[in-house]
Amino acid sequence: MRYEIIGQISPIINITLNAGEQIRTQKGAMICMDGTIRMDTEVGDVGKAFQRYLTKENIFLNIFTAEKHNSQISLSATFPGEILDIEMDGDIAIMAQQTAFLASTTNIDVSVGFTKNLGAAFFGGESFMLQKIQGDGIVFLETAGNVVTRELDDGEVLYVDTSNLVAFTEDVAFEVQASRGFKNILFGGEGLFLTKMTGPGFVWVQSVTLDEFAERLQPYLKTIQVQTPPNSQNSSSGGVSLKTLMDMARRD
Repeated sequence: MRYEIIGQISPIINITLNAGEQIRTQKGAMICMDGTIRMDTEVGDVGKAFQRYLTKENIFLNIFTAEKHNSQISLSATFPGEILDIEMDGDIAIMAQQTAFLASTTNIDVSVGFTKNLGAAFFGGESFMLQKIQGDGIVFLETAGNVVTRELDDGEVLYVDTSNLVAFTEDVAFEVQASRGFKNILFGGEGLFLTKMTGPGFVWVQSVTLDEFAERLQPYLKTIQVQTPPNSQNSSSGGVSLKTLMDMARRD
């Protein structure tokens, strides 16, 4: 298998497969593929499907199999941001935020992992359930914005806003600590708690969080008003929301 990531903020992965090689993806990741590639949708065993549900992933995965050499498929992420390509050797697992998994070779296993410190869940603003990724192969993770990769030495500490944390190798210690200083808490804008990462190991941090992005968009998401149909039950309001219009179109 060969691949190339094109672009940075809205990237595409171009993957070339030889006959018999496979790639596993999240639902909706494929944007185009050669006619010599076969797609099969799988659920797998009930336990793994339920684990994907717990980490906010779709319970269905797509398996793409090349039937001829040099068959190409292109994948994209669901949100503007870098795509991380990580080669794993089966030794150390990676703990990733929910919904981070985009695609992988089929010898990579994705399951539920739990933070060892429940304070990360209750005070860090994130669920204590993470994606545990392990195996021998290549995994692609989707992120929001740009990514910084930090390699921590033994005992080296890195403080991260939990929402900006994409992934870390399992050997990194993960805990939540209260921010220091009254003024820092009240006026610093970084919240009451920070996530403390202690090496050795790798940490991947993203520049954008989905929650902050959605919050910034909220003032611009105004209801669209259109002409109300004569027999519409909403005729007294003088307009109909975009959501209602879409529901009407689906029923038609």
